[in-house]
Amino acid sequence: MKQRAFGSTGRKVPVIGLGTWHLDDVEPKAAEAALHAGLELGMLHIDTAEYYGAAVEATVGRVVASR
Repeated sequence: MKQRAFGSTGRKVPVIGLGTWHLDDVEPKAAEAALHAGLELGMLHIDTAEYYGAAVEATVGRVVASR
């Protein structure tokens, strides 16, 4: 996956992140599978926001904790 230096840290991070808006509109198993797939491909940034809802944050938390 293509990476670029991040800000003044210079740390290399993937140029693509995982968006989670409306993640709670799909079946929980499908949502978790999508997150796992992105992480397997090397994505490190998962976009969450309070506006997306507690269910989305809980799903992201389960996936990250399982890794």
